[in-house]
Amino acid sequence: MNYKMHYDRLIENAKNRSLLKTTYKEMHHIIPKCLGGSNDKINLIELLPEEHIVAHLLLAKIHPNNKKLIFAAFAMTGGFNNCGKITNKEYRWIREKHAIIQSELKKGI
Repeated sequence: MNYKMHYDRLIENAKNRSLLKTTYKEMHHIIPKCLGGSNDKINLIELLPEEHIVAHLLLAKIHPNNKKLIFAAFAMTGGFNNCGKITNKEYRWIREKHAIIQSELKKGI
């Protein structure tokens, strides 16, 4: 699956719409700070919460070796207190990646 294409489409769709001021939105860095992104307005986009979690899952899939992106996706999906917020396959993938990172951290990698 082309995760980058889906991510780019998600961001582009969000750029080309208008939401009511009363709509709950979350601010998202288009290029994550851990990949060199900034807090500049051009790098920020308002996403609906369900889009925001998908964006972070896609970023984790695009950059599977980026520990900060894996942790962010893990935390957003409920992390240690997951209550069925994501599918079992998504949870398995992100949980396994997080476990590998935690193991590496313990070993000093």
